[in-house]
Amino acid sequence: MYDTHKPELFVIKDAALGSPDKGVVRIIFTKNTLDGTISRPDHYQFPTGGIWISKGYEEIDQKFREGELFILDNYSPQSKDEIGYTQDHHDHWSTSTAVRPMDVNQMLPVIDAGLPDISSGHLNLNRSFPKGPFFIRHSASIYGPFTADYVDNEVICTPYSHVGLSISNHFVAKVDIYGAQEKEVYLTPDPAMKQVAYDGFVSSISQFSQQLKGEWKELDYISDTQLITFFAKGKMGKSSPMISRKMSESFKAVINDYQKKEKLLGNSERTSRLKKVLDKYLVGSSVGEEIIDEYLKSAEGKSFLTAYLADNPGIASNYLPDLNAKKEQLEIEIRDLQSRKQRKEQEIDTAIAREKAKAQQMIEEIRTKNIHEVQEERNRLLQSLESNIEEKKQALESIDQQTAMALDKLKVVDDIQELKGEVNFLQRRERELEDIVKAREAKLKSPDLPRELTEVKTILDLLQGNSYEVEVKKAKPLPVKMMSVSPDNGAQIVQSMVDAFDQKGRAFSFEEMANLLITVQQSFLTVFKGLPGSGKTSTAIRLAQAYHLRESDSVSDHFLNIPVSRGWVSGRDLLGFYNSLKGSYQPAKSGLYQFLRQGQEEQTAQVLRLVLLDEANLSPMEHYWSDFLAMCDTECRFRQMDTGMPGDDRFLSASANLRFIATINNDHTTEPLSPRLCDRVPVISMDIPHMPTAREFGSLVLDGAIPFPQLDQYFGLPQELAVDAPPVLSGCYDILEARDRTQGNPVLISQRKRNAMLAYYEVACRYLDRKDAADFALSQHAIPLINGHGKQFLKRLDKLREHAMQNSLTRTTLLIDDIIANGDNYAGTYSFY
Repeated sequence: MYDTHKPELFVIKDAALGSPDKGVVRIIFTKNTLDGTISRPDHYQFPTGGIWISKGYEEIDQKFREGELFILDNYSPQSKDEIGYTQDHHDHWSTSTAVRPMDVNQMLPVIDAGLPDISSGHLNLNRSFPKGPFFIRHSASIYGPFTADYVDNEVICTPYSHVGLSISNHFVAKVDIYGAQEKEVYLTPDPAMKQVAYDGFVSSISQFSQQLKGEWKELDYISDTQLITFFAKGKMGKSSPMISRKMSESFKAVINDYQKKEKLLGNSERTSRLKKVLDKYLVGSSVGEEIIDEYLKSAEGKSFLTAYLADNPGIASNYLPDLNAKKEQLEIEIRDLQSRKQRKEQEIDTAIAREKAKAQQMIEEIRTKNIHEVQEERNRLLQSLESNIEEKKQALESIDQQTAMALDKLKVVDDIQELKGEVNFLQRRERELEDIVKAREAKLKSPDLPRELTEVKTILDLLQGNSYEVEVKKAKPLPVKMMSVSPDNGAQIVQSMVDAFDQKGRAFSFEEMANLLITVQQSFLTVFKGLPGSGKTSTAIRLAQAYHLRESDSVSDHFLNIPVSRGWVSGRDLLGFYNSLKGSYQPAKSGLYQFLRQGQEEQTAQVLRLVLLDEANLSPMEHYWSDFLAMCDTECRFRQMDTGMPGDDRFLSASANLRFIATINNDHTTEPLSPRLCDRVPVISMDIPHMPTAREFGSLVLDGAIPFPQLDQYFGLPQELAVDAPPVLSGCYDILEARDRTQGNPVLISQRKRNAMLAYYEVACRYLDRKDAADFALSQHAIPLINGHGKQFLKRLDKLREHAMQNSLTRTTLLIDDIIANGDNYAGTYSFY
């Protein structure tokens, strides 16, 4: 059962042991999943301080850097009695599927270094810097958060903005290191752990903000280039135009180059820093002239210029004569332009008034003329219409007279045709009566007349309640040979079945065989899907032979092979029907009725009874198998079927040890499985390539049938189900059911399906890795429900595929790849079938 209250582990990789795929990770911190507190690991709970990674360590080694923290959220205790125990063991084990990266805003590294240069962001650091946001420990204080990048082989730091900090852009916080430690915001690892890459960690951005907000001091850490951009983006006055992006980037590049040469330093307020930067650039470059000009036009710039000239009067005195001369010249030009403007305005007003008067006169003339013309045209049209109306009336009267004459003639013709039709009918009737008389004469003279009279007499007797039924004795089932040696555990049975399958036909790995036995035992109906030749039918037959339910090609009382035909529409095609004429039940030729009757005998209850529906979807399964569909639910498993017969044999039931296997194909000759059937049964895909493994256990010689109670004990449904699904399954549910329009229609997973997957997962974990158990559960229960259309639904499948790959769900990934490939070839329709 999956334990949701175990502490979450923050670990680093240590070293591979034995092989590249096995190794150890070291525990640095533990997180209580109930209250969220983070602390060093408890030595009594984790005495070795490490977790044994039994599979997937090479993937961990490639994904994470030396000393980098990551999360391990699922692990199990290990003892000497468990399979896979080694001498160099640790007390807990896990696999790479339980590993995930640390959130970017959680456990932020704290490095011991000097503060970066405020003007350029340059940081003197003789070690690698963190990939995400980090803090700097300097002089008993913590500064940050920062982010860093390599620029021209130098480490350049910038303040990290986060909405949870409530700190302005380009500012960082300064807090006392002892206060942060006291409130458990600043955490340090065990000094003995030399592999940790950093000196300490800030637990999270949210904890930093909640616990220390009233204690920190905000420091303005804007660089010179960002300062120029800040003022260039409309900060010099509301009337100042925005500087273009190209000019701003050019100016920033020049400032960066200049800083490298001059090494500008300064930590005053932003306006004071800008004045100093501009003084430098006025002497050294002309690229920022437009920005400086915009600044000097603003109220703040004018105040600065006035104060500057007051402090340096000699600078302005040299330019006053030229400026006064230019001012007088400009004033003369302005007066000349103003007088020219007034003359032009007068000329335009005069021309407008003249043209307006002409237009008004023309409008009046046109209006007067139009009124007379319209009246004359109206009178002319009225006269013409009255003349046309009179002519049409005369023509209509003439047509009415001609129509009346034609109708009189047509009536006479109809009477003649009716009489002719009656004559033809009487002639045909005469010929029919002659044929009937001849047939009756021939029948009376026929030698078969006595036999036919006997048949009619028999039917009349049956209708009157007389019965001609001959009682057929029920055949007793033959006793089955049971195995001589009882297995110690389910793994022995799985390995014995693997050995039996290896002798002939398609080979099965230990994991595949365990999946087959668990699925058949837990599900009333199991579906085998695959292309022709993939081994669907042979697998079912070989399973019956390996269980000793069927010997070679002989007829068996415990295994029934039914070839489904096209055109089956109801249960009478599979079971049969009650013949009221004969007063007896008419079994179908499938033999299922007799097989179920035998299943009610006591001697058949000790072993598994298996029915194979070969090529099951040649006809709609939910039609001819409808009597059994509800039995897939635990609540209706033992529902009785009404045969319609009178007496004690009226009801027929399916015994507890009865299981169905159906094989299906997908082509134009078959019927698709309905959603209500898919929601009740698992589908094993036989097209997935065989995946051999090195896992092997001791086996038995199966010299007889295995008792059904033992099969149910080892592979059947568990007594209780876990409350919550493991993260790998719940993550799949969330992706499929997310109601996001950008990902198309959701794929809903019913509680029935969730219970079936959880029951399978709990039993399969006895024999398989948790990853493989989850992989089989998803590929057989959840993936067959996929059915959607369009590019948006493809985004949902891509996200599901990424989740499967991250958790090493090989079979699930292969099935999703097939669905995507087939959907791309068929107009964007993505379906499992």
